[in-house]
Amino acid sequence: MAKKITDVEFLKVISDPRRIQIMHLCEQEALSVKELAQKLGEEPSRLYYHVKKLVDYEKLEVVDTRKHGNLTEKLFRTRNIGEVSYLDRSLLANEYQTVFEEYQENIKQGFELAIKSMALWKERKGDVDESIPFPAHVVFDSGTNHLTKKEWLEALQRTHDAWQHTEDGDQSVYPEEVKNLLHETGDEKGSYQFLLISYRIEDGLKMGIFSPVAEEEEKKKKK
Repeated sequence: MAKKITDVEFLKVISDPRRIQIMHLCEQEALSVKELAQKLGEEPSRLYYHVKKLVDYEKLEVVDTRKHGNLTEKLFRTRNIGEVSYLDRSLLANEYQTVFEEYQENIKQGFELAIKSMALWKERKGDVDESIPFPAHVVFDSGTNHLTKKEWLEALQRTHDAWQHTEDGDQSVYPEEVKNLLHETGDEKGSYQFLLISYRIEDGLKMGIFSPVAEEEEKKKKK
């Protein structure tokens, strides 16, 4: 299943660290805002805006309600968590700077988390004990391969399916959509660069590296 991203705001919604946590928690079970707050160590009042945005953009839905005296509590589940999202060509053409600023921010946060993690590790390990683990889950890797366009897209397919936990036989359409945006090179091989940046969002939030977009949006709204 694939969703074409035609709205920059949708890209911001699914890129925000706190909202990503909410979607993953509500994938496992139906939760109220209060229960989400308990799991995330947050005040419920700081999550209502996030949840509303996710509902507005159909990433969360109300699946049940509970009565607490005179109050009705809504329970939310994630919708289409494994849905592949790809950028519409017209969005890239008209909003390319904003789109790539979103990706640039994700990369920047990864570097900042790695730097802070290394600095803290160096402080803790002293000069002798190198068995102390790094305080954050963050990995950078890169490599190259000599491939045809078809082989390159197949490599992207396997990588994408791996991190999306795609079931066997239920492949994403991500590389197929990318193929439509790229010029044909037939059997000609090229040297393709691969970059991997992966980190644990919870570590970035704990260390103060990540600032959820929604908090800034809410501040602007109140002004």
